[in-house]
Amino acid sequence: MKVERLINLVLRHLWLVLGFPLATALLTFVLVFNKSKLYYSEALLYTGFASGYNLESPDAAKATDYIVVNSAFDNLINTIKLRSTLEEVSLRMLTRLALVPDPTLNAAEEDKAYLEEHLPPAYRQALETLAAPTPDLEAQRDQLFDSLQVRLKAGDPQLRAIVYAKESPLSVHSLSDKLEAARVGSSDLIKLSYAAKEPHQAQTTLNILFDTFIEKYRQTKTGEAGSVVAYFEKKLDEISAVLARKEDSLKLFKTSNQVLDYEKDGEAVVAQQSTIENELQQERSRLAAAEAALQQLNTKMNSKQELQGYSAEARTLRTQLTTLNDQLTLLQVSPNQDQARISRLQQQISEVERKLGQATAAVSNSSRDGVTLQELHTSYNEASLDVERSRARIRSLQGMQSTVTNRFQSLVPLRTELNRLEREIELVNTQRQEVLRNLNASRLRERNITTSSNLRILDEPSFPDKPSSLKNLLLVMLSFIASAGMMLGLLVGKELLDTKINDAADCTERTGLPFAGALPSPGRKEQKYPLSDLLLNQCLNRLQTHFKGDATLVLLYSTQAQASKTFVGQQLVHKLKELGYTAQLLSLDEALAQLPYQERNGQASPSAITDPMTKGRLYFVELEPVAQQVLPPALVARADLSLVVVPAGRNWTRADDHMLAIYRENVTQPAYGFLNGMEWNQARQLLGRLKPQATAHHVPRVVRASAQTLPHEVPHVLPSLEKTY
Repeated sequence: MKVERLINLVLRHLWLVLGFPLATALLTFVLVFNKSKLYYSEALLYTGFASGYNLESPDAAKATDYIVVNSAFDNLINTIKLRSTLEEVSLRMLTRLALVPDPTLNAAEEDKAYLEEHLPPAYRQALETLAAPTPDLEAQRDQLFDSLQVRLKAGDPQLRAIVYAKESPLSVHSLSDKLEAARVGSSDLIKLSYAAKEPHQAQTTLNILFDTFIEKYRQTKTGEAGSVVAYFEKKLDEISAVLARKEDSLKLFKTSNQVLDYEKDGEAVVAQQSTIENELQQERSRLAAAEAALQQLNTKMNSKQELQGYSAEARTLRTQLTTLNDQLTLLQVSPNQDQARISRLQQQISEVERKLGQATAAVSNSSRDGVTLQELHTSYNEASLDVERSRARIRSLQGMQSTVTNRFQSLVPLRTELNRLEREIELVNTQRQEVLRNLNASRLRERNITTSSNLRILDEPSFPDKPSSLKNLLLVMLSFIASAGMMLGLLVGKELLDTKINDAADCTERTGLPFAGALPSPGRKEQKYPLSDLLLNQCLNRLQTHFKGDATLVLLYSTQAQASKTFVGQQLVHKLKELGYTAQLLSLDEALAQLPYQERNGQASPSAITDPMTKGRLYFVELEPVAQQVLPPALVARADLSLVVVPAGRNWTRADDHMLAIYRENVTQPAYGFLNGMEWNQARQLLGRLKPQATAHHVPRVVRASAQTLPHEVPHVLPSLEKTY
């Protein structure tokens, strides 16, 4: 909606736009100022939510989260207005006003009357006995308050009437209505105010409210953090128990499978395998050498007779020596060597070797090759011992190799189970570390809340010296502004949803016809401003291009009956005659008597067509809607122009579109829309700024003389100078 249209809308309904808000403001004034005056006590509370210092403040990289800050302020303000908070304030005020009176408090008369009504003497005495009298009145009030809380939760009807009834001066509803709490801009401060009928009562109530909600807020925050800490402590104990069970399972597994460190054990087994393999290869080489030497000695001792000298005792000692060498070899390659047994075996071997030497000495001293038999037998014995030792060592190394191989094969399947147990322990330990980290953070948060939740009162509740009336004036002003805005909104909405044809733009948009002109609705302003004349001038300026030298026939048509076509035709005929035209209105509408129109001196009377059309004349013929008559073809064909008269303030319907379409199909000549009965403000938009209408004696003489000398042969002279001056 354009600004100009909005201004016109306000001007049209100025009495409603101003009258309704004034009436509302007056009613608000009467309702507000008839009440008793209220005393406002105010205080400032510092929170430190946005810029305060706490245990988390040294973390400079952490930016302030204003969403969290706003949420903290909302939580605090809601804590102030909690029902439980106001219940506690109500009971504490009750103890001060009625049960253990505070001499500094003065309640209003109506408040005293209400308390006396709902606290009869017998009931008052019963309540007073709940607390033992003590010199310390505050302690007595605290004891009485605890008892009142218990009775209130039990459903005491008298207490419920005081705490919950809307008409009670100490009710939760009354305290909430008189209490205001809001953040001061974007600071860390909260401003609280409370209104009461007595100044001491306002100040005391605000003090009690501070003590109550600060303690409640601190308990809420610390309790919240404490529950989180308790949860993580319980979780830590559970995970620690699981971790201990997993570690015990791993310990039992390693013990049962003789595994201390799988990686080191595996490396040791591999190293043992490599060492044994090398030693086995070396020993096999020594065995081959010893066997070759023994074979050579056997060749030398090929004589059977020479071997006969080799006594049976020597063979026995040799067998015994081989057995002892096998045992010594096994002990020497064993990882757990028994030194005492090794020493005994070495002594036994030395003894057997000594005896074997003595037995060999008894053999004859000659041989076929000239070699002493004793030397030959000694070499043979030593070679035999070397072969037996190598074979014994190889057997021992092969046994050790088999043992190490079995150990290695037993370690391979243990790897999967050991990894599973270690992964479980690692996973549980990771969970434990996470819980421990959360526990430490929760404890830090708990400590931070404990140190930072100490809300501080910067300005103590003030003592109001006089009642405040500023808020009453604000209420009156707000009621005026709100009602004016509401009324303006209703008018704008009505205007936007209005489907009526009110101005030239609506006429063109709804009918689809070019706009020719309009006539205003009759009124007092018509006597002051020449609206009709000026609008008719505009209309004739638009239509005169269609006037012909011979007779011009103009059809007046409307889609509905009673559209004041006759009145429009009469006004046009009269205006044309004033301008020197010869004009005539034909076929008066049947409803002429019911239509309001302004009589003019010299107005032409409608008449029937009694003579043929004369050249130079303009004929206006009124037609009925197509639903009421059939258009005469000869007359329609003869017409030069059509004016579709549309009444202002009427809804344009589909029926109107349909009948106008039928009319346009029959009439091929140019057609214009004409709006009749426009409101004055709408009509003024077509004319601009207007001057009051001048009378004849105000017109300058020169101008009147010029108007009288104009030739009558010029019929197209538009508005006379006398009318437009």
